[in-house]
Amino acid sequence: MPNPTSSPNDSPASSRTRQTTPRFQVPSLQILAGKAVKQRHLFFKLRNQELPPEIVTHHIRPIIDQLVSEREKSYFLQLEERQEKIAELSSEMQQQGWFSKLLSWTLGLGLTGLHIGIYFILKANDNIPDQTKLAFISSVPASFFVGLCAGACCLPRPLAWTFAYFRTPRIPSKQVIDLNEEAMKDSLTP
Repeated sequence: MPNPTSSPNDSPASSRTRQTTPRFQVPSLQILAGKAVKQRHLFFKLRNQELPPEIVTHHIRPIIDQLVSEREKSYFLQLEERQEKIAELSSEMQQQGWFSKLLSWTLGLGLTGLHIGIYFILKANDNIPDQTKLAFISSVPASFFVGLCAGACCLPRPLAWTFAYFRTPRIPSKQVIDLNEEAMKDSLTP
């Protein structure tokens, strides 16, 4: 017996289909345009146009953030490579015998020259006794040997690192991403 509240157009099949069909919400035209432009990487060409904030946050900002993160990774890799080159060049310089010998002789002669220069200043002063002047000039070999030892033991490592640091090309700390260039790269790729 038919149900008195049902209409003749209602059938059991039509009531089932209404309940099982999910609601489909049609995206706005802006979102569809944003997805289409995102696929073609044309957002960088829209620089003078006012864009809705939802398109900027959903489509443009992720592309720019990805470019920035790629550039940061590249920058830090370049920094690590530079540090490795500096360490390698520094160790090569330290292992060469002439480098430490040159430093020790340079420091020894430099301290000796300084010592003798001070002696001539003391010699010009008449108030200083001759015994003090003689003791000062006789200690010149001690300053030479102190310079030799300090030059051989203390200076090779820091000076080798300094020479290697300034010899290795620097990486610019200010990295610039040209969005037009990135858009051209992306538009050329299939």
